[in-house]
Amino acid sequence: MNPIIPPINTADSLFHDGNPATGELGTIVSAEWLNNMQGALRGNQSELIALLTAAGIEPSAAKADQVLTAMRSLFLGKTGQAADSAKLEGHPASYFAKADDLADASQLATEVARLWAQKLDVTAAFGVGQAVQNVTGSRSINTIYYNTTGRPIYAFITLAMNATANAIITINGVAMTGTGGTTGATGMCSALIPAGASYSVSASAGTPTITSWTEFR
Repeated sequence: MNPIIPPINTADSLFHDGNPATGELGTIVSAEWLNNMQGALRGNQSELIALLTAAGIEPSAAKADQVLTAMRSLFLGKTGQAADSAKLEGHPASYFAKADDLADASQLATEVARLWAQKLDVTAAFGVGQAVQNVTGSRSINTIYYNTTGRPIYAFITLAMNATANAIITINGVAMTGTGGTTGATGMCSALIPAGASYSVSASAGTPTITSWTEFR
């Protein structure tokens, strides 16, 4: 919508008739003011026609209630009377839920049901029902394992380095470098392992010995 048009350029912003007897001129209407007026009128017409178009109504100069009809169509749905039964006869249809409203309510109910079905299962949260386990005896260097628990687990590994190197833990093919040092140093690495992910431990050089492998699972 166009902004408010500026007033006519007179001292009191009003139009005045001239006075032929005294030679006083009337208000001069400039092309700029007329163009502003034309733009404002066309802008208002465009706004109203857009309302009619949204309601599927073709503008007609012979009808003086098209804006009202469009607003009723858009915001009330329809203007007829409810006649589904004798008790409803004569009551405005806008008092009752329309088919579109019922469809929206049905969609909302479906969405609520979907979200409820996907609600957070607290028993599956990380840490609930899990415990720290020493799995050193069942783990080896450069061997791929899989997290088959169905939940995230956390692994912490220490290595006795036999070369200058760092400990590395690899999850789903992505390597993450931990700490290390020279021969005899202790290298460490740890990571959270997603459900179903593969994981393995290695070193950037040499073949270290596992001194501890603990998993929270």
